[in-house]
Amino acid sequence: MKKTLTGLFSVVLLLAMAVPAMAQTANDGQQIRIGTVDLSRVFTNYWKFKQASAHLEEEKADLEKTDKEMLGNRQKLVEEYNRLKEESNNQALSSSERENRRKAAEDKLRQLSDLENNIKEFRQKANNRLTEQTLRMRENLLIEIRDAVRSRAKAGGFTLVFDSAAQSADRTPVILYGTAIDLTDAVLSQLNAAAPAGAK
Repeated sequence: MKKTLTGLFSVVLLLAMAVPAMAQTANDGQQIRIGTVDLSRVFTNYWKFKQASAHLEEEKADLEKTDKEMLGNRQKLVEEYNRLKEESNNQALSSSERENRRKAAEDKLRQLSDLENNIKEFRQKANNRLTEQTLRMRENLLIEIRDAVRSRAKAGGFTLVFDSAAQSADRTPVILYGTAIDLTDAVLSQLNAAAPAGAK
């Protein structure tokens, strides 16, 4: 669904950029020149995308580590609760000792409930944070990619540039056939020109 929306958004965006140019071209009587860019390939091969993806993976690993620690603490509380509950039924202990164990078990059960709520809240916040960071990263990179496409299109005299990787709502390619000039490599070269050593 996300991929389809991204593809559809790309086509709409590129069309919106091209409509004024088409109108001008039609008025000037010049020929319409069409190019394509594989936006999916540009995204995955852009050094900033790779860098941001690696950062997101590190963030995800840190969150998973924290989650695992919380689950470990939960397991300890479950074991302590079970032990105290069992001891509260142990007839070998005095009634006051059994009562102490019963109260301690109830306390552990409250702690367990609080921890489970904390785990649930942590997971929700972590998921929201990762989703927001991913969306923000994609939006920022899309601005840079769009600028590079626009720059290449203007330099090459292109009226329209379509995303050749875009898909329609029923998951079929938007461009079924085309002999348009593919600008993907040129756009990637421009975007990756400023990459730090080893980042490409």
